[in-house]
Amino acid sequence: MEFRRIGIVGLGGLEIAAACARAGLDVLLVQESEAGCAEAARLIGGMLDATSLARVRHAVDAGSLATSDIVIEAASSDDILRRDKLRALGRLIRPDAVLASLNAGAGLEEIAPNLRRPARVLGIDAALTPAPTSLTAPEAVDVVWALAMRLMPASPGA
Repeated sequence: MEFRRIGIVGLGGLEIAAACARAGLDVLLVQESEAGCAEAARLIGGMLDATSLARVRHAVDAGSLATSDIVIEAASSDDILRRDKLRALGRLIRPDAVLASLNAGAGLEEIAPNLRRPARVLGIDAALTPAPTSLTAPEAVDVVWALAMRLMPASPGA
């Protein structure tokens, strides 16, 4: 799968967002409020040069994620909130998009079967190491590994 557009929900994914923008990918940061968008813009603005920052957009409307190739949920460490957020995201994104949950832990194994496309869902850590569920398709894991490899030279200090 070729990917160009990365959607990230929540402030927890700003480091990943910055690395994606540095690597030339288009990034959409989605927050729950305008104040959250302003905070995300302030924080990521301090991480990127003007060229990379131009690749980052902000939105409150999660429906804006519909064109993303990969969507990363980085909004909540609470399993109940994560479940609800992942269900909503699963209804919004394209059928071929990958839905990853940052720091999902064991809770994702229970959540995934109740999502629209569990084969396209997996957990990741901050280094984008995939943590597939028992239902995750190998292709979804491959997409995340490809993203991780693309970001390696774009990471700070690399």
